[in-house]
Amino acid sequence: MKMRKAIWIILFAFAISCTKETGTNTPTATTGNAIFWVASDLGVGTIGVTCNNNTQIIRGYSTSGTPSCGAAACANFTLSPGTYSFTAVAGSTQWSGNVTITSGGCTPLQLKGNGGVNGGGGNNAGTPTVTTPDTHFMASQDYTVSKLGAYNTQQFTLSTTTKFVFRFASQFAAQAAIITPDQLNNFQTNQSFSGYGLFDKQIGTHSLSLSAGTYYLAIRNSNNGPNKWSTELDYDISLPSSDRATFYDFYTSGAKNFQAGSRFWQPFTVQSGFRYFLDGCNVNCDVRIIPISELSAFQNGQVYQYYTDYYLSSGAGPGLFELKLSVGDYYIVSFNASSGALSYVLERWKVN
Repeated sequence: MKMRKAIWIILFAFAISCTKETGTNTPTATTGNAIFWVASDLGVGTIGVTCNNNTQIIRGYSTSGTPSCGAAACANFTLSPGTYSFTAVAGSTQWSGNVTITSGGCTPLQLKGNGGVNGGGGNNAGTPTVTTPDTHFMASQDYTVSKLGAYNTQQFTLSTTTKFVFRFASQFAAQAAIITPDQLNNFQTNQSFSGYGLFDKQIGTHSLSLSAGTYYLAIRNSNNGPNKWSTELDYDISLPSSDRATFYDFYTSGAKNFQAGSRFWQPFTVQSGFRYFLDGCNVNCDVRIIPISELSAFQNGQVYQYYTDYYLSSGAGPGLFELKLSVGDYYIVSFNASSGALSYVLERWKVN
C-alpha cells in the first residue's frame, strides 16, 4: 500500500480518554489491532485518536484503499479482545464511537471529514444524541432604577478560565460590564472604571473569557431619570461529541431599541442538517416565533398564531431555546407597547 505524507498544522491539544466498555472477563495474552486512517487531507489539522487511555496521531493519508494494521502514518492500537470506545479530535471536528477488537484480527476505521466513521462501529452507525445545553450562570431581568447613577452588582468567583456570553438590553442609556474588585468603588460612586465586555450606553451581546478570580456583574444607570434593564451572563453553548454537531455560524443577531408601539420582524430559514439555538433578553418586548404565513397578520396588528413552546413573557425572552421546527421560512417577531430594547442571537450548529 502506498501512503502519502500530509502536511498538518497542530491546532489543538487533546485530553479526552476512552474506556473499555465490554470485553472478555478474563484477560489473555492474545491481542488484536485497530487502525484509524483517512483517505485524503481533510483540512482539519492534526487528528489525535484516543482509545484505552492511549493517544495516537494520524500523520498521513491513503489514496489506495484501506491500509494494513501497523501502517506508520496511521493511528494504531494493539488491544485485548473486546469493544472499546474511542474519540478523535482535530480543531472543531470530532469523531467518536466504538471499535471491536478480535483475537489476532485487524479492525480498520476510516475517519471522514464530516465527523463520520466507516467501519469498526463508529458513530455513523447510529443516530446522534440530542442534548439540551444548560448555559445559565447569572441573570437579572426587568430590573428597574429611579435615578442617574443607580446601580446593581452581583459578585461571583471562578476557579478556572471560563468562556461566557454577556447579553444586555436597556430601555435607556446605561453602562454594563464585568469588573474586578479594585474597580468596585469607582463604579459605585459614579466615577470612570474599566471592565470586561463593556457596554457603554449600548446594548447587545459580547463573548468573553475570564480567568480564575473574583468579579462583579455591574450595571449602572446613565439616564437622567428612571431606567429598566435585563442582563444575562451565560456559559457558552457546548454539546457532547455524541451529538455530532459543531458550531457553524451566528445565523442572525441584533441589538435594537424601540419606540412605543413598534413592531419588529427578522426572517430566518430552517434547513435540514442544522440545529438552531436562539437566546437573548429584552425590556418591554413581546418576542415570539411565527411561520411566514402569519407575518401579514402580525404586521397589521391582527390576531396571529405563534409557537408557544418558544415563548417567555418576561425580560428573559427570547430565552435559550432550540428551535425544533420543520424545514421552512420563519420570523422572529417582537411588539412593545412602551419603549423597549431587544438583544438576540440565533446560532446554527451543523450535524455531521
